[in-house]
Amino acid sequence: MSLQHRTSKNRGFTLVETVVYIALFILLSVVVIDALFMTAKVLRHARTTRAVTSAGEAAMERMIRDIRFGSAITTITAGHPGTLEITGYDPETLAEQQVRFAWVATSIGGKIQVTEGAAAAEDLTPPSLNVSNLVFRQITLVTGTYAIKIEMTVNGVNFYGTALMRRAYQ
Repeated sequence: MSLQHRTSKNRGFTLVETVVYIALFILLSVVVIDALFMTAKVLRHARTTRAVTSAGEAAMERMIRDIRFGSAITTITAGHPGTLEITGYDPETLAEQQVRFAWVATSIGGKIQVTEGAAAAEDLTPPSLNVSNLVFRQITLVTGTYAIKIEMTVNGVNFYGTALMRRAYQ
């Protein structure tokens, strides 16, 4: 048995094949990395939109709930910045109290605060969000009752709501 060293021209890659494979790998890597960045951008946008929507809906629900428990309008400012003060009652203690909703200027724009009775004002919207519009409009119905229409803009997203003052029936 003799050992012969055979050289074959079919083994390995040529320079052209190597360059083509590297180019394909780079192209595929760029596409995958771009897809990852786009996915991260979409997720960040969805997270921000969800935070704005959640905070706006929570603030609107709170204002509508307190207006429904209201019996009389004490003060209403129709334009922006809106202020609404109503006489209502606390559903837990059934005691009558003054509830005031107001737009307050901040370093990034504005926020909504609520004051119940003699308690300190508390924020309805997180400080990271900008409430750029808050308008209250009084609607007098044929029956003599009142409704309040609310318009609010949080980070460019508009929210609308109308609440009937249920305790104001005559």
